[in-house]
Amino acid sequence: ALISEEYLTSHVKDIQTVTMLIVIVAGIVAGAVGVFLASGISGTINQIIRSLKKVAGGDFTATVNTNRKDEFKLIADAVNDTVGHVKALISSVQEVNNELVQAADRVYSSSTFFMETSQNIKSSVEEIKTGAYKLDDDSDNCLVQMDKLSEKIETVTANTEEIGKVAESTNESIVAGIASIEGVTESTDRTTRITG
Repeated sequence: ALISEEYLTSHVKDIQTVTMLIVIVAGIVAGAVGVFLASGISGTINQIIRSLKKVAGGDFTATVNTNRKDEFKLIADAVNDTVGHVKALISSVQEVNNELVQAADRVYSSSTFFMETSQNIKSSVEEIKTGAYKLDDDSDNCLVQMDKLSEKIETVTANTEEIGKVAESTNESIVAGIASIEGVTESTDRTTRITG
């Protein structure tokens, strides 16, 4: 053999030691880089979670700010856009709600006016109905009174005819009385002339 076994084994230990040191240093560097990356990632994730919790609690001013230039920046921008859209949607819903409240107020006012008008119409119809019944009763009373008046007129007419007959009879009696007086006056005149 060209190289002795002893020489080879003595350097193997040195190579093993150097390799172990390199592996340990690489492990430490990898761990440090992993911890650094993990803390950066977890910090961004925790910031996104905090912002989403604020939004879930009703704070729509919450935003996610990050200086990263990777997928987490895209996620942060997407969260900010989503919060902006939710805020705009809530504002739109509030406007619609306000319009709905105003429309409900107008419907209530119209309903109240309609109800009052209906009550007034109902009262007017009741008054007309009462007036019609009264008019019907008054018409019946008027007919009864006209019948009574007609009977009285017939009675007056009958009495007038009787009075006419009595007046005629009285006139005849007066004419007969006047004729009798004239006859007596003539007789008195004759008697006075004869005696006189």
